[in-house]
Amino acid sequence: MKRRPLCLLCLTLILLLSILHAFHLPLLPQPPGDGQADGLSKSGKPITAEGKVLSESIHEDYSYCTLSDAVLIQNKQTIKISNIRLSLDGSRSYGAGALLRVTGNLEGVPAPTNPGQFDAQAYARIKGYRYLMKRPKVQVVNAHTARLPEWMSRQRGRLVERIEEVYPRRQAGILAAMLIGDKGEMEEEDRNEWRIGGISHMLVISGLHLSILGLFLWKLLKKCRLPGRVAAGGTLLLLFAYSVLTGFAVSTIRAFVMFGLVLGARLTGRTYDPPTAAAAAALLILLDNPYYLFDAGFELSFAAVGICFLFRKRSRLMLALMLYLGMLPLILSIFFEFPLYSIPINLLAVPFLPIILGTGILGTLFGGWLALPAPLLLEAIHRLLNLTGTLPFASIIGGKPLLPALLTYLLLLIIWSYLMNCCRAYKRRLFFLPAIPLMILVLTFHPSWGKLRYLFLDTGQGDSCLITTPSKVSFLVDAGSSTVYETGRNRILPAIKYEGVRRIDYMIATHMDSDHVGGLMEILQKKIEGEEQLEIGNVVLPYLKQRGDAYRQMEKLAKEAGARVLYLSKGDRLATGGVTLTVLGPDPELETDPVDENGQCLVLHIRYGRFDALLTGDVQGEGEKEVIRSLGRNPDRYEVLKVAHHGSGHSTPSKLLDQIRPAAALISVGAGNRYGHPSPETIKRLKKAGCAIYRTDRCGAVSVETDGKTFKISPFLA
Repeated sequence: MKRRPLCLLCLTLILLLSILHAFHLPLLPQPPGDGQADGLSKSGKPITAEGKVLSESIHEDYSYCTLSDAVLIQNKQTIKISNIRLSLDGSRSYGAGALLRVTGNLEGVPAPTNPGQFDAQAYARIKGYRYLMKRPKVQVVNAHTARLPEWMSRQRGRLVERIEEVYPRRQAGILAAMLIGDKGEMEEEDRNEWRIGGISHMLVISGLHLSILGLFLWKLLKKCRLPGRVAAGGTLLLLFAYSVLTGFAVSTIRAFVMFGLVLGARLTGRTYDPPTAAAAAALLILLDNPYYLFDAGFELSFAAVGICFLFRKRSRLMLALMLYLGMLPLILSIFFEFPLYSIPINLLAVPFLPIILGTGILGTLFGGWLALPAPLLLEAIHRLLNLTGTLPFASIIGGKPLLPALLTYLLLLIIWSYLMNCCRAYKRRLFFLPAIPLMILVLTFHPSWGKLRYLFLDTGQGDSCLITTPSKVSFLVDAGSSTVYETGRNRILPAIKYEGVRRIDYMIATHMDSDHVGGLMEILQKKIEGEEQLEIGNVVLPYLKQRGDAYRQMEKLAKEAGARVLYLSKGDRLATGGVTLTVLGPDPELETDPVDENGQCLVLHIRYGRFDALLTGDVQGEGEKEVIRSLGRNPDRYEVLKVAHHGSGHSTPSKLLDQIRPAAALISVGAGNRYGHPSPETIKRLKKAGCAIYRTDRCGAVSVETDGKTFKISPFLA
């Protein structure tokens, strides 16, 4: 470290920032008006603000705009606050530097409320804004724009249009991501395909892209017989312009700084030291915005550089293997799953990247036959990914690594790497290869410790509960929302993967309302299309004689996803690993015409040892009365009650509460919902019954763990 003072300084800064973050202290000074803005944002009243356009993201049907130097206008006074991000309808552009006055509801960026959920607050801190305003009224105070940023923005838009003009639609979206960092036109199917294949890094403007482009420019300028310093300066200037054009992502900044130091070392005759270069890049990034330390792009980019430096003297195959194994804990901590066939896919696909980039640039500029190689190679990669994606275990869900498992894995990896280095003979090295799957098993180990776990997820105005038994059998009871977009992708699947659940043994739909089954249908559809590797064993539906369109659609999706369809009604039971699930409703004899789906929804009694939980779906009316009659013949004290119908005043009567005497009541409800749930009358009844009340709109996800004797409840937002 004495020979590398920049590395020591960088590590000291990282340690200091980590300590501040651990104690929830701000890493950047906040404008004095943020406290007042926080209070005004909770009032729900329209607020007027002004600010200059810092950046724009324009799409066909919507656009985003970030205002810097933002101030609130209150009683003819201005209050300086943090930056605001505007969500606008349609393809609207005001130009970087334009001064806007906006009026609308000011909102703080929401924190994640479920395990595994995307952290919008952390993302906003990195992007430099703290507040949101959706569909505000916009008034242009000063249309004068900053010339250079606006010119760069126009050129970026023109390049996207040119790429779409020259190349087929599918390949155009991929090339726009590769060449200028614009993933807006890339199809979701392609994103998932490249992610499952483990080659998403090829879509990011990173060290590989800038090294290829930089070396090409350097050699081109040298061949033009320019002096070394002029060629180096021209190369760096062109690379800087390209980096700004592509959005200057964190991986791009790192690559640009490190490449600049490579050229500097060549021109001055000094030795290039990769750790010092990486430390210099990290310091520049963190001094600009310390929150980048907790950005996935920053962590993955610098971790890859570090591993490449440590194992730079190994063979290409060994380096690829150490990159895979060394990055695995970080990948699991961020994405909760990892691609199994990443190494061979990368070895086959990455060598084509220089050709794709080179011909992609030439084809975009000049068209004609120069545009042919790039789409042909992308099609070859697509077929490779399509082939490997059909193989078993293409992407393995491992969950977020537990700290003991992580430390054990790293220790084993160090020992394994040392032994592999000691063995020069390839035959002897083969002896150590079977240790790799064993190390991965250690890293992904999630013991149940003999406990039954309920995870009541926050889906906004909707319902979902993930249950895992001591024997690792999993139940997903409902998944849907009427307020959260793509609930399955944004809330349910991240939580399932975070928990390390690779198979849903029983996917249970209590009834067919979209706020209960919308996410289930979404997950089944993704499974059918090959976008998700999650296995689904059985889809459980309430037995109904009359079956509507949504019911038929669930049956169809379940069969196409390869799951068995089970129909349950009152009296049916499922038993596994000491856990018994008893169905208290629906009763087929009470089915009316037309069917009351709420009244005929599945009501589940789950018992483990002396612990009882009652999951009531949206039961009401005659269905709820029948449940009360059934319980009256077999009264039990229930430790946990999932309150029916999001706390509606028409469900969960006092008679039911008197019978089951729940210790805790869980209400799945969306904040500020238009139904007024939970009803004040229901809350009053629950309090009178002596329940501890947990609401997902206030607690976020709620975890319940029990060993069959005692139980523990843990709100996510505690």
